Amino acid sequence: MTEAATAGEVVLYDARGEIRMRGYMSQFEAELNAKRTGFSYLFARASESEQYVNAGKIVSRPKMALQLVGLTLKGVPADAVLIIEGIEYISDGSDIELGFSLPGEYEVVIDLWPYQSEVLHVENRTQK
Repeated sequence: MTEAATAGEVVLYDARGEIRMRGYMSQFEAELNAKRTGFSYLFARASESEQYVNAGKIVSRPKMALQLVGLTLKGVPADAVLIIEGIEYISDGSDIELGFSLPGEYEVVIDLWPYQSEVLHVENRTQK
């Protein structure tokens, strides 16, 4: 009688540790998926939005220390990508004065690896 193949939760991750795929699979399936994708694998449970792989272990992705004061965004690290109204901007690490063409609520996405991505909803009020 043959021994049953072990199976469990698996994460597949790229060279920088970003979790690119996860699922429940056997060792054989994990090896096959890793070979097909070029990723490494680890038997573990993880959240790609909150964690990554560092030195073979699941670790938390840090949160950015952002502050929105009026329409000034503080604490955005240098080289972060901001997406505002569909346009990408690169932060230089200084405070960011947000400006919008019309009143309303706007979504500001901030992304920089390995930080957790942030989505802010900013209200641009009508000036009286």
